[in-house]
Amino acid sequence: MRRFQIVVLAALAATPGLAQDAGVPPAPAVVAAADAQASLNAVGSPLQEPAAPAPGAPAATAQPAQPAAAKEAAAPAKGTTPTADSKERRCTADGRSCITVASYVADVCSTIERAATENRLDPNFLARLLWKESLFEPEAVSPAGALGIAQFMPDTARMRKLDDPFNPAKAIHASADYLRYLIDGFGNMGLAAVAYNGGERRAETFNKGGNVLPFETQDYVEAITGHNAWKWRDDPPGQIDVRLDKDKPFGEACVQLAANRKLKEFKSPQRSFPWGVILASHPRQSGAQQQVSRLNRQLRPILGGKQITYVRKTLSGSGRRVYTAQVGYSSRGEANAFCSQFRAIGGRCIVLKN
Repeated sequence: MRRFQIVVLAALAATPGLAQDAGVPPAPAVVAAADAQASLNAVGSPLQEPAAPAPGAPAATAQPAQPAAAKEAAAPAKGTTPTADSKERRCTADGRSCITVASYVADVCSTIERAATENRLDPNFLARLLWKESLFEPEAVSPAGALGIAQFMPDTARMRKLDDPFNPAKAIHASADYLRYLIDGFGNMGLAAVAYNGGERRAETFNKGGNVLPFETQDYVEAITGHNAWKWRDDPPGQIDVRLDKDKPFGEACVQLAANRKLKEFKSPQRSFPWGVILASHPRQSGAQQQVSRLNRQLRPILGGKQITYVRKTLSGSGRRVYTAQVGYSSRGEANAFCSQFRAIGGRCIVLKN
């Protein structure tokens, strides 16, 4: 851990509106705990020799909308030395993008815009993805071991020549470069999001007709693109609008929404079935999603392409409305059959009419 990361988190916590409140679902990544004094003494580590990049990908068949007002990145003046990192600043190797503690959110947003422009991406899409990954926190570490603002797994970071995942400037540019690679390979931003979150191998299996994706990946794709993974595979939408704010330019919208902790995810209408097999319930949808994520291994073999939906309703005996995680069916008989199948492998469920 590095002093820069600790100071950034302290600055974020002190910024009005940036503290996590009870009404906001927990971040998708958790900040790693470490000895504070040792962290303050560790200014950085030597750069590692990056591994070879991943092999080339096939040509793109679909591309996201391009921003109208994207700004070209300014290269360092000829003959000058790129800006070096310091305790309160992290830069890319060429010094073209730097993120400081004093203006962290604004620097993150401008770096996102620059990286997106260089890789022919919509900066709004890149911002949504990074926000979903880490809430822009530079030292986020997931339970699975994904690192930094862009949540690179260590092996992927090495393949993408990212020597320091906790350097947000480098990580944002590496994320944009990787997304361009995935879009070129899979054909659209939705399937690229599947691969970014769930891994390239899983995305390849899904793209060839597989019907199973982790619930986390399903939610991830829909939250940042507005369409589910099956839509992106079977009937890709045309040009889509992923703007953070329809009335503001990207930079202003990114800074304002991030500073106020109000970056909204897409929520598409869910099909309502007359009967539901209730798998979990919780006062908050995020809580129900977390419960279902723990059932992923049991449910995966028996879902058969069905999707989990979240329906708010009052359960008998509780007297209050909760979010139910359910698999919907058109008839009670179908719902009972699935519930019996789930119980046979150790699951718990009830069948209710919606």
